[in-house]
Amino acid sequence: LFHGVGKLDIELSDTVEQNRNFYSGKQWEDLNTEGLKPIIINITRPIVQIKAASIMSDDISFIVRPLGIPGATSKNMEREAEIITNELKRIWEKRKGTSKTRKAITNAAVDGDACWHMVWDTSIPVAKVDQELVDSIQPDPAGKENMTGTADTDGVFGMASTAAEEGGEEQLADIEVEGDIDFETIYNTRVFFGNTADPDVQKQPWILVASREYTAKLKQTAEENGVSGNDLDSIKGASDDYFDDDQEDRTTLFTYYYRDEETGNRCVMEATESVKL
Repeated sequence: LFHGVGKLDIELSDTVEQNRNFYSGKQWEDLNTEGLKPIIINITRPIVQIKAASIMSDDISFIVRPLGIPGATSKNMEREAEIITNELKRIWEKRKGTSKTRKAITNAAVDGDACWHMVWDTSIPVAKVDQELVDSIQPDPAGKENMTGTADTDGVFGMASTAAEEGGEEQLADIEVEGDIDFETIYNTRVFFGNTADPDVQKQPWILVASREYTAKLKQTAEENGVSGNDLDSIKGASDDYFDDDQEDRTTLFTYYYRDEETGNRCVMEATESVKL
């Protein structure tokens, strides 16, 4: 699938390579000058840098507020919105969102697109819910109303208050959250869409993200997931011309996102060229 889609993106890859050469000051790439050193005046790079700096002159911030539907907004909703705002800020700062945004803007200017790949990374150390945040949310006298004005007794905030009322030992703050949100900036030549005629990402039948990972790490992941024998041995390091990567200790990994036609659920699968992880 990857190599079939890759053939369709040869024109994009060639365009991006040429654009990056101009940005890096290689305007005379592949030109036979017979030993003469060509004159290079790189005006592309400073223009892109100035434009990116002007866009990033104001940092990005997050503010979450209730919709303000009459009769549906409560003090708890305002407090919950404040918690979500603080959580977004925490993720943005912890994952160096400003730096990744600057890189994405540069990619957009040079390559034509900017792409973020966001995942829930279970390898990030386990975190626990802050007890102070739980204590700050009190049961709603109106019956735990939500945004539509209907009772919401199954939410996580209701779960904490119910456990406290029943005298149970387990509260929301005792729940461990495995992993955290993480994201990376990737090149547009490493993302492939099922329907290139539709710009809406959410409507894509599938999305393929290609990356280069260390072979030893992929083998460990595969073994943990029950892969063994010849399938495990088939995961081998090799250079990859498409990625312009000559490292023999890395393997190309494909992350395949698709929509289940029967249930409508969004699914994900990881694989190398030879085996599904």
